[in-house]
Amino acid sequence: MSNEGHNIEIGTLTGSGTLIGDGQWILGGNDANFYLSTEIGVTSARTDPYGTTIPVSASKLTKTGTGKMTMMTLGKLNAVLTVEKGTVSFNEAKLETYVNGQNMTTVKDGGRIVGQGKMQTVQLQSGSEMIPCGSYINETTPGTIKTTALLNAMEGSVVNFLFNNNKQSTLQPMMLTMNGTVKVTLLNGYTPQEGDEFTLWTTTSTYKGTPTFQLPQLPAGMAWDTSQVAQKTGVLKVVAAEVVKGDVNGDNVVDVADIAAILGVMAGTAENYRTTADVNDDGQVDVADIAAVLNRMAELARLAQSESNDK
Repeated sequence: MSNEGHNIEIGTLTGSGTLIGDGQWILGGNDANFYLSTEIGVTSARTDPYGTTIPVSASKLTKTGTGKMTMMTLGKLNAVLTVEKGTVSFNEAKLETYVNGQNMTTVKDGGRIVGQGKMQTVQLQSGSEMIPCGSYINETTPGTIKTTALLNAMEGSVVNFLFNNNKQSTLQPMMLTMNGTVKVTLLNGYTPQEGDEFTLWTTTSTYKGTPTFQLPQLPAGMAWDTSQVAQKTGVLKVVAAEVVKGDVNGDNVVDVADIAAILGVMAGTAENYRTTADVNDDGQVDVADIAAVLNRMAELARLAQSESNDK
C-alpha cells in the first residue's frame, strides 16, 4: 500500500504487508501498545505478481501516542524514524541488522528508544530518553546500541545506563556528541564497589560534548569519578570519597541536607549514613553532631567571605 505522498495516521498496525510512499506513516495515536511486523519502506528489491519490479525505497515513519511499539523482527523497516511520543523497542543481539535501515532517527520530547541494535544516525532532542537494553520485554536487562554515524545527545536528553552484577549498558557510536544527561540505574540490588570501572561508550571516530550526570547514591566512603567520561572511551569509576568533615551524605557540600541525614540516622531511616553522621567522633549520633555540622557550615561561610574580601 502506498500513501501517495500523504500523511496517513494509523492507531495500531498489524499484518505482514508493505507500506511505501513519500508521505509519513504515523502510528500509535490511540496510545495502545503494539507489535510491528509490517514492512515499511522496501528493504529488498523484488517482483510483484504482475511482473513489475519493486525497487528498494525508504519511507517515513513517525511513532506518536504514549504506547509502546515493539519491533519483533528487524530488517523489515527502511524508514526515516521519528519518535514523537511513547517508546520504540527492539532487540538484535548481534548488532548486525539496522533497526530502520541506513536512515536518520530523531527522538523528540516525550519519546524513548529502548533496546539493543544497530542504527545509523540518532539525534536525541531535549526531553527524550535512550536506554541501551537487551530486551524488548523489560527495561531491566543491560544492552548495547551501536551507530554507524553520529549519535547526538542534545542538552536535556537522557541516556540511561543499566548496571547489574554481571553486565552494564554500553554505546558503540562511530561519532558521539554528548551534551545530555548520563543517568545510571542500578538493578537487582547491585552496589558498585571501590575500584570498579564502567566503560559507558567507545567511539571509533570522534567525541564532543560536556554531559551532566544523574548518578545513584553510593555507600559512605565511596564516590563517583566522572573525570574520564567526556572522551572517546568514556569511563565512569568508583573511588574512595574525599572526606569532608560534616559532609554526611557525601555530596561534597556541607549544608542542611547533612543535618537531614543525621536526623534520618537518629530516626533509624538512614543507616547508610551512620558512620559519617558521627561528625564529632564520640561514637554516638545525636544533636551534638547536628551542632558540629552547624559549626562547620559557619566556618566554611567565614572562609568563603574571607576569600571574597581578599580578591
